Amino acid sequence: MLYHIYVTAKLTKGYIPRYAYCIMDADGETITEQSQCDAHQTVPRMLIRSCVDSINSIESPSDIIIHHSSLYLHESCMKLKRWQRDQWYNVPGRRPVDNQDLWKQFVSATSRHLSVSIKRDAPAEILTYLSNPLGVQRGKNIPPCV
Repeated sequence: MLYHIYVTAKLTKGYIPRYAYCIMDADGETITEQSQCDAHQTVPRMLIRSCVDSINSIESPSDIIIHHSSLYLHESCMKLKRWQRDQWYNVPGRRPVDNQDLWKQFVSATSRHLSVSIKRDAPAEILTYLSNPLGVQRGKNIPPCV
C-alpha cells in the first residue's frame, strides 16, 4: 500500500512549538490527521517527531512518501547514512549529531516499511491547513488534505 504523509512544524502565537501531519492513501483519502504542542521542544525536534509519529501510525509494511517544506529535514535526511556510519557524530568536529535520539527513532520507524522517500514539495495550502493552531476549522479557500 502507498501512503502520502504531509508534515509541518512551527511556533504558535505563544512561541510553543507545534507539529502536525496528515496521512493519505494512494486514492487521496485522508486516513488520519494529528497535531501536538510541546513547550519543551524545538521546532526541528517537533518536525522529526511528526515524521516518526506519522510513520509509526502505519502498521503494515508499506511504501511511504513524506512531503514537507523544511530545508532542515531535507538536508538531515541526506546525511543519515553518513551519521550512522560515523556512530552519530558529525565527522569534521566529532560533535554529536543534534537530535540524534529522534533521528534514531526515525531510522527505526522507516526500517519497518518497504520504502520511505522524502520530498520537499508539500503544497502551501496543505501546510497552511495543518499549521492552523485553531485545529480542524477549514477555511473556504483551504481544501482538505489532498
